[in-house]
Amino acid sequence: MGYRIFPLSEFIRTYPEEDIQKRLSLFRCSGDRDLEDFLHRLAIPYEKRELARVYLALDTESGSILGYFSLSMRCGIVPKDSRISRSMYKHLNVLSETDVAQMYLIGQLGRADGSEKGFGKQLMADAMGLIREANAIIGCPVVRIDCKPELMEYYTGYGFQSVRMNESGTLMMMVCLLRPQFPWEPEQLT
Repeated sequence: MGYRIFPLSEFIRTYPEEDIQKRLSLFRCSGDRDLEDFLHRLAIPYEKRELARVYLALDTESGSILGYFSLSMRCGIVPKDSRISRSMYKHLNVLSETDVAQMYLIGQLGRADGSEKGFGKQLMADAMGLIREANAIIGCPVVRIDCKPELMEYYTGYGFQSVRMNESGTLMMMVCLLRPQFPWEPEQLT
């Protein structure tokens, strides 16, 4: 399967919004309706308000959306008594007076129904590649993902560590540090 990553912002600058919205509404992810809902209802407003950048993985032949991810910068509260190791805590650059650290946030990441099994791993590599580019320009060693409890083990396999549950108890904040080598580096996927 061939695909290319396209920033949604380029489509917004080039095409009428209603055409883009129609295209986004075709995305299906029956395993996670929240991912579907974000792309259908929130992706364009997030782009316009510069709350996040959304990247679409488009099939090079059909142009269909195979998956997508969103990236942004967010502050994260990391209490001293959080679940992460002491070693990790030291590297997060947490402000001691507020327990806050700056982080890159992979806000959404999902593959469409019908895309190849394992395509999520490639999307993660693409997201991390863009984060590495941003890191080279502006710094920040921390990557965050907020996931449902049933996905914690999956992201632990990518080197993420659990920090804390959100107030509603629905999402776990997980973090990892940018290092020279990750288990999902593109050259390791072949």
